[in-house]
Amino acid sequence: MKAIIFSAGMGTRISRHIGDKPKCLVEVFGAPLICYTIDLLKRNGFTQIAVVTGYCAEQVEEALPDDVRIYRNPFYAVSNSIASLWFARDFISGDQPIIAMNGDVFMEETILRKICRAKQDKTMAVMVADSSRIDDADYKLAWDNCHLRKFGKDLEPSETSGEYVGLGLIYPDSFREFVATVEDDVMTGDYTKWWEEALYVKALYGNNIGILDICGDFWVELDFVEDLNRLNQYVDRVKGGRADGKVSKPFDVVS
Repeated sequence: MKAIIFSAGMGTRISRHIGDKPKCLVEVFGAPLICYTIDLLKRNGFTQIAVVTGYCAEQVEEALPDDVRIYRNPFYAVSNSIASLWFARDFISGDQPIIAMNGDVFMEETILRKICRAKQDKTMAVMVADSSRIDDADYKLAWDNCHLRKFGKDLEPSETSGEYVGLGLIYPDSFREFVATVEDDVMTGDYTKWWEEALYVKALYGNNIGILDICGDFWVELDFVEDLNRLNQYVDRVKGGRADGKVSKPFDVVS
């Protein structure tokens, strides 16, 4: 199987709490988050892994294993992840599903195993979401019978089914159409979108975008200091402390 990880962003909402390093290099269980993720993928049968870098590219690339395919988005400061995908669009090929995910996502291994088992007929892709997170959700999804109906940060809680987790599974039959949408957006100057929007828009035109609800499993996408605190608390519960054996001191939340 194949996986692509988008790690080009600057992470401005959390940067003051983690210094100059990218979010994907935050330490988890004694290793950078992106290395944890790559190891997780390899343990579960992923033999082709690509990473798109941008912000602090040299730092990220130095941390990566030699067998990871690297792409760069040199325009990371003025673009979004759809541009990162455009630079790596040749990777979206083959006859096996591809996991696409954001590099600041931490997930339990149980989530990855559920994704690998996901099979939904007549869908372009399956997006991972958590129905337990509605009031505090950042990017919100609404679904019915496991199919995406609405999406966006501005959905009201009453119409929200859960929070988007930051990764999805794209099926081979949809690769050509997916890449064509990405190319059209970028080449017409609409390069500030997220990569997921090239799939979400298909739901508006009758295409099936499936939903995998991982309610009950632990995950976190490192956008805010609260997310970093949740991750450190999880590591504490699992190992009784962080990499240095000490219990994490929560970061102060500054409004």
